[in-house]
Amino acid sequence: MSFFLAFLIFFCSLFVMANDQNHILMMMLATEMLSVGIYGMLILSLYHSCSMGFCLGFLSFSVCKAVLGLGLYASIVQGFGVEKAPSLLVLKY
Repeated sequence: MSFFLAFLIFFCSLFVMANDQNHILMMMLATEMLSVGIYGMLILSLYHSCSMGFCLGFLSFSVCKAVLGLGLYASIVQGFGVEKAPSLLVLKY
């Protein structure tokens, strides 16, 4: 992965987060792509130094964040129903 590709993933996900605020799953996917872009930049910048443990820790925290967010969303949909789930986004201008 080149540094340009990591920046492209990062800024495309920022663009999606800024423009598509209607669907919570798209917002969650955009935050995961932000994490992938940051992880790519970390790997490329810390490759020659011996701090790959930090990259591994960042990746594990990103995965935990994704699993917790998806689990919370699934429990809300099961508890309140699909028709109440879109009302979670209060970011409508």
